[in-house]
This record gives sequence, C-alpha cells and structure tokens, in this order.
Amino acid sequence: MKRLLIPLLFICPVFPALTSADAPHTFHFGLKAEPEGNIPMAFPFGLETGQSKVSATAALEAKGFQRDNYDKDFTFWDIPAHSIEYKTFKPTSLALTYRNDKLIQATLVQPAVEDCQDIMTIFQDSIDYIKHRYVYSPENIRTSPQFGSNNCVSYMKSDQNGWEVVTNDYAVSIDSNWKNLKYSLFVTYTNTSLYDSK
Repeated sequence: MKRLLIPLLFICPVFPALTSADAPHTFHFGLKAEPEGNIPMAFPFGLETGQSKVSATAALEAKGFQRDNYDKDFTFWDIPAHSIEYKTFKPTSLALTYRNDKLIQATLVQPAVEDCQDIMTIFQDSIDYIKHRYVYSPENIRTSPQFGSNNCVSYMKSDQNGWEVVTNDYAVSIDSNWKNLKYSLFVTYTNTSLYDSK
C-alpha cells in the first residue's frame, strides 16, 4: 500500500509550539464559516495552489487571522473562533507550507486534546467533515494499518492510524500524534503536483 503523504510541518523546527501544553489563543472575529456542500477539493479559507506567501498572508489577515510562528517556508496562524466547527472537529491553528514561495500544503490543527476517547471522536468527525464537504471517489481513500483502532497507542504516532483521500490535484490526509501528554489532530491539504515537484 502506498504510504500516506507526510505533512511537511512535522519536520519544521518551530512546529512544537502548536502542540505545547497551552492551546493556541484564538481570536473572536466574525468570520463566516466555511461553506458546506459537495465542492471540489481545494485549500481551506479560499487559499489557492501556488499562492505566494505575501498574497496568502494578506488574504488571511483580511479575514481576521492572527499570524503566529513563521519562517521562510512555513507560517502558522491562529484561526478565528467558530471558523470551522463540525461536531467535535474545531481546529484552532492553520499551518501553511511553501516551496519556492508557492503554497503547496495547508494543515488544520486541533491541539491539546487530553483524553484518548476525545481524540478518537475528533478524528472520526474530521473524516466526516471531509466526506460532507468535498467530492471524491471512495476508491481513492487510503488508510494506515491501524486505522479505526480503539487502541490509544495508534493515535500517538503519525502514520499509525491515518486516513487519506486523493483526487487529481489534491490529497487530504488526517493524522494525529502525542506530545507533552496531549494529542493533536492534523488535517492536511496537499497539492500533489507541487508536492512531488523539485
């Protein structure tokens, strides 16, 4: 089975700030929630494939996002409250990955989940969010070996319990990990053509 795409932010040196004991602060701006319905796969919040960092930064700031950590190829943002709320799936951080100043990956992060049962529920609700929101073929779904397990250990390490769907241009992968005695959930949108290019 082909290995699921790895969110590039997992190797970013500033990433641990997203999974510290303190959840990222969110700002209560009146941003309209993401539209619902069966739409083609795309980056969240109206971000575009290949968008430059300057352009993406301006677009997010105009919507009330607050920038957190950043460097040349990664930027991290606090998502305004209530922007995405689907059952228990309520991401509070957004991580963007660039290559040659082109946006190639966007990751929704729900950090600081303390209970094993909670991360299991959030994981399933995030899958339901993707199923509810986007159009794709069920045969394009891939899962990691322990997907669906109720064993807490499988939610502690990336690539153990993952779920991914691939379309012509995008892949959306869902994974979790364990850091500082808390779970974090990651929903990562990847433009596959830019991800695979050098």
